[in-house]
Amino acid sequence: NFLLHWPPCLAEMTSLSDPLTLLREFTIGRRKIELHGEHIVFDETRFERTAPTAYRSSLKDKSFYRIDSLWFLLQNADRPHGQYVKDCGAKSIVPVTLIDKPKALKYLRGEIDTSSAIDIEHVPVVQSVRASKQSKVIEETTPELLVEDEEAAERSREQAAEQAKALEAQVLSAKQLFARVIEAPMSAVAPVAADADADNETLPESSTLAAHADKPMRAAMPYIKSDFPATRAIIKREHKLRTRKTVLLAAAAADFPVLKQVLDTFKAKNKKMEEAAAKATAPHSRPSGSSSSHRAPSAKAPVRPPTAAKQGATSRPSSIIIVPSVVTSLVSLWNAQQLLQSKVFVLPIDLKDGGASKPDTVRLSHTFEDGSQGNFKIIDTPTKLTAEEWERVVCVFVQGNKWQFKDWPFASPAELFTKILGVHVRFSDEQPNQLVKGWQVKPLILSKQKTKQHEIGVTTMIFWQALHKFISCHKPHQLLRPSSHH
Repeated sequence: NFLLHWPPCLAEMTSLSDPLTLLREFTIGRRKIELHGEHIVFDETRFERTAPTAYRSSLKDKSFYRIDSLWFLLQNADRPHGQYVKDCGAKSIVPVTLIDKPKALKYLRGEIDTSSAIDIEHVPVVQSVRASKQSKVIEETTPELLVEDEEAAERSREQAAEQAKALEAQVLSAKQLFARVIEAPMSAVAPVAADADADNETLPESSTLAAHADKPMRAAMPYIKSDFPATRAIIKREHKLRTRKTVLLAAAAADFPVLKQVLDTFKAKNKKMEEAAAKATAPHSRPSGSSSSHRAPSAKAPVRPPTAAKQGATSRPSSIIIVPSVVTSLVSLWNAQQLLQSKVFVLPIDLKDGGASKPDTVRLSHTFEDGSQGNFKIIDTPTKLTAEEWERVVCVFVQGNKWQFKDWPFASPAELFTKILGVHVRFSDEQPNQLVKGWQVKPLILSKQKTKQHEIGVTTMIFWQALHKFISCHKPHQLLRPSSHH
């Protein structure tokens, strides 16, 4: 795509400008700003005096101050506010409020770089007007002409009218050429533009648009190059509505379909491996053409071979859960089975005082919501584990002390909890352990109140859900998937 650029003669007459910026630049540079009739004039650029600027009023309507209001404020900055308002009324100018005056003056004089009252985004587009040289000559000389010079003035007006007519014809021709460029295929336009840029070609002033009608892009090249300064000024004032930073800070997605697809693919691959292993360990059927002694048992009730699920359950090593060995821990071998399987919580020290004995290990079997099953062995002496057994550790209940992990094959708790699910249990009326807060562990909250014992089941369910999620992502081969029957 390309921008349509008007000829230089038309660019002299109209261009997009920011009146507030010009007013500030001229004020800081102590350059002359004048009010001529219904226009505020900045050298060759002029705006209608009622043109809105980007500076908003603090009144309820939040309207934009007109250019003549800010200009008149600069002219009468030292006058008392009452007299200033009176003078504004006499000249039909909307006064700047007493509240807005200090900040507006500071901004226009360059004492501050910006102001909260400036709203570039919503200000209406203002079109500035640049008087052509001919109209400036007429404007400057006409008031000084004497009566006897009326004939000379008439000739000047006729000459200006002829030039305006020629200008109108030239603009019309330029528009027609640009229309042809738009309708032409890009394959035909691009090479011409590239050639013109490479050769840095410019047309001689004597050449006409008709002479290059067969090459519209080359004919338009002088107009495009002459408009570079105006285009550069417009781009400089542009405000980016979206950047790389704003995109990165956007609201995070609630779903990750690509990651889910990768996980599903991994699960399907793992399932195929399990099915292949189950078929390899299944007993081979004997040939039907064997002797009668082989067919004799068929008269009796057929004995079904163990299913793949049962074979996997008996042959697959159990996953390992580690609990603290101290009796003061909320979860230990004393009460692990009651809590995780029966959904009943009793303090280990109460069980010990009641005469219960601590088992060496606890074995559990749990079926998850998706039908998969896991066999678990709970221990409290991890220092006796072999390297192969450490690979089967899926969860550890943390007590809140670093010495719990002494002699474990991990450099730090941070490394530990990237490979094993960490769980920390505490009562609802206890403050979170500051050391545990820095670890990546799953918190489980229990209540001491007997009226809230039903919440134990919810806490247990949360534990199994977290464990299932961890195993599915990190060690899916330790889950037994339900086999489909045909």
